[in-house]
Amino acid sequence: MSISTHATRSTLGVVASTIVRFVNWASKTRSFVWMMELYGYSEKVILRLTGAQIRQITLSLESGSTGTATCNAYWIAQHISDIPASTGLPNSAATVVLLYFHGGGYCSETAWNGSVMHFNNIKAFNAASILYPESKELRLAVLTVDYALAPKSVWPSQLNTAVAAFKYLNQVHSTFNIKSLIVGGDSAGGHLAIHLLNTIASTTSLAALPLQPNASWFISPWVDPTISVTPFSIQVDLVSRKASENFSRWTFGNDDREIRDRDLYRMSPIKLPARNYIVYGGAEILAKAIELFIEQLKNDNDFVDGIDGLLIENHAGMPHIFPTLPPLPSLSASVKKARQTFIDHFFHSFEKNSVYGRLCSEMKSISTM
Repeated sequence: MSISTHATRSTLGVVASTIVRFVNWASKTRSFVWMMELYGYSEKVILRLTGAQIRQITLSLESGSTGTATCNAYWIAQHISDIPASTGLPNSAATVVLLYFHGGGYCSETAWNGSVMHFNNIKAFNAASILYPESKELRLAVLTVDYALAPKSVWPSQLNTAVAAFKYLNQVHSTFNIKSLIVGGDSAGGHLAIHLLNTIASTTSLAALPLQPNASWFISPWVDPTISVTPFSIQVDLVSRKASENFSRWTFGNDDREIRDRDLYRMSPIKLPARNYIVYGGAEILAKAIELFIEQLKNDNDFVDGIDGLLIENHAGMPHIFPTLPPLPSLSASVKKARQTFIDHFFHSFEKNSVYGRLCSEMKSISTM
């Protein structure tokens, strides 16, 4: 090994250990929360500068739920006509809605964290119609939810908020031309999205509503909040074991009765929609637990892998929630790949008349023969 290579690795080791120590310290104080909120609001500024259309709504929570009585959610779209009731008239284009929940261990971040990623996906999704003329009226809009944070609002207040967002979409469904509903989230938001999907499937009144999720998208889902599954190796990640343990304790407490709600890799059955996309980093501390979770999903659901069921991408060397991070040179290739997969897996399969959609239908028919 050359002296320069050894020096570079030593420098990286020092930087990495410094980051871990900072995250461990910051997770015990308000500084981590403030830092993530500041980063989220910087994304909001970028959205405004790049011409994104934004509309705030207020979700009302049912009486008896913990936490606040209301919370905010935000529509993000490329054109104002893609947002419900923005013009007072039904939208003319068929809209795919992504109901999205941000991460942060239920203790930090806001609905704005990851919003630049949303707008990039929206523009790419809408631009796909240029290549597929039969789908030219298909649009993407994102509804991202600002649920109340722990420790002030503990579980299951976040789940109650997610249910309220789902009911809101059903209220506007009659006048808003929603073609498909994707439910997704990153990290703790992925944890929340999974719980919402299971709650919808197991609650008669929710399962009877006209608009139902037919796809899901999970980015580095927080399936093991206490990091009880030993990682593949000692990883240097954006989240540390200590920080995750703190967030878990503040959200769920220390009662073992909450393990079912907390540790998703232990949960069964887990019922997901027909199309699902899970993307995570091979270098993240949750990688092994996510793989255990995926095996459980395969046992609980009858998927046609890679066609109309469960699509999985493990990006080697990538950290936790990498698709939501700034476009650093070391991340850009994987971020672009994840964005293209989002388009390929959702846009074309939602359009039944497209070549991809017909292929999905034909392959599914063959697999059931």
